[in-house]
Amino acid sequence: MKNSLTGILPFINRSKSQGKSIILATGVFDILHQEHINFLTKAKAAGDILVIAVETDSRVQQIKGPDRPVNNQAKRLTSLTSLNIADYVIFLPRKFNSQADWEAFIKQLKPDIYAVSSHTHWLKNKQTIMEKFGGQLKIVHNHNPTISTTKLLGTSQSFKTNVITGHGRGKGLGYPTLNLTIPKNLTLSHGIYAGTVTFANITYKGAFHFGPIPLFKEKSPSLEVFVLDTDIKTPPKSVQFRLIKKLRNIRSFSSKKALVSQILKDVAATRMILKIDY
Repeated sequence: MKNSLTGILPFINRSKSQGKSIILATGVFDILHQEHINFLTKAKAAGDILVIAVETDSRVQQIKGPDRPVNNQAKRLTSLTSLNIADYVIFLPRKFNSQADWEAFIKQLKPDIYAVSSHTHWLKNKQTIMEKFGGQLKIVHNHNPTISTTKLLGTSQSFKTNVITGHGRGKGLGYPTLNLTIPKNLTLSHGIYAGTVTFANITYKGAFHFGPIPLFKEKSPSLEVFVLDTDIKTPPKSVQFRLIKKLRNIRSFSSKKALVSQILKDVAATRMILKIDY
């Protein structure tokens, strides 16, 4: 399999025999943002063949906590591949907790350069390992602390709630929604949010509305989600949802056409934030 180290080694070894340099970049890459892209672009420029090695879901939970990753490893790999920056995108081993694990991985791949950002942890240890196997660690990008997945998740809230019957107005607009019971412990300002919604053991992207709908003269808040990239024939009884990032405040629109135009923008913004399957 080309998403594993053993799967790409024949291709890597052939590239080495042709005199090409191998660059390694590692990370979680949960919700791709511009800093990820900047870093990976600079990593690619440091040599010839770029290998991105992605942390597995079990490892991310150990590193980031039980609520991460937002996107599972298959989606993260697909998202990174779609950037067309790397030559190969693979998973790091599931067991990757010790210096011995690092050494075993580097010994097999033998990258010429391990590209990192300036905020990377354990720089000295990683430099020592690289030198041990004839490579070098290279800081290719200065960390920008104002942009990170953690900050993007600053508004993140996760709940389980019931699906209720709505008025069917979303369907009439061409964007049918699931109407949700507002959780009692939802502490959130009214607005439009990008997030995820899970039912039937599948997680989807979602554009959420929380608040009144001025166009329809509604003053009481409602919670509903347009689920992207799926045609829901039978609504589920309940869903697990996560609000990840606020897109905008509630606005009043002069017509249904103006509202639909904004919904298109909200859906596009949701895709950009979650970076799953462009």
